[in-house]
Amino acid sequence: EVEPFRLESHYDYVQPASQGLLFLVKRLLDPLLGRLMRQGLGVEVLHLEFYLEDAPPQHSRLKLAYPTLERRRILELVRLRLDNLELASGVVGLALEVEPTALEREQLSLFELESRRCRADAERALARLRAEFGEQAVVRVRLQEGYLPAAAFLFEPWQKSSRKVSPQPYQPVRIRRFHRQPEALKKRPALAEGLPIRLSGGWWRNEYERDYHYGKLAGAVLWLYREKGEWFVQGSVQ
Repeated sequence: EVEPFRLESHYDYVQPASQGLLFLVKRLLDPLLGRLMRQGLGVEVLHLEFYLEDAPPQHSRLKLAYPTLERRRILELVRLRLDNLELASGVVGLALEVEPTALEREQLSLFELESRRCRADAERALARLRAEFGEQAVVRVRLQEGYLPAAAFLFEPWQKSSRKVSPQPYQPVRIRRFHRQPEALKKRPALAEGLPIRLSGGWWRNEYERDYHYGKLAGAVLWLYREKGEWFVQGSVQ
């Protein structure tokens, strides 16, 4: 396991916010990147520790999309985080700590490289979201046991998978979108022919029994049910 790299600096006067702090981050980041490059390592996680004039130190953690030594990309994420960071007091010191990881040697064909670039673009977009809105802004869906559609999945923090997936032939699929909470309909939808799909359960807590239908409204294909005389949309199909 590689030990984190850390540099810090303290100042005689309070530092200006945002752009001024970004300049201070650059001054600490450059020598750290030089040390990492000489050892064949890249930045995976960046920790910012702000020493404040009239408050305890404040910490901010940045998870990058993938290990990198690209100064511009790292500073872009730092800028986004600083623009949305609320500090309790003026900054009189700054520490920068890097969690490094080994860089991979890429030997890819043109097709594989293009695929890699697409994944890298998506991962960079997720990293920007985390930097601007916090770690909780990026989640993934995990299936779990549950009879009701709303109880059959949950959201958990997103982590990049290290599992290699073999390419599969393209097959078009229907995209099903579930609402977190069912939405009431003001108009009666046109139901598809055929019997409804009955779901029941919850006898140990709040027993339920629902008949689900596919229907159309304003050109959209909906998955819905009726309860107490009202129609509710549970999700849609694209």
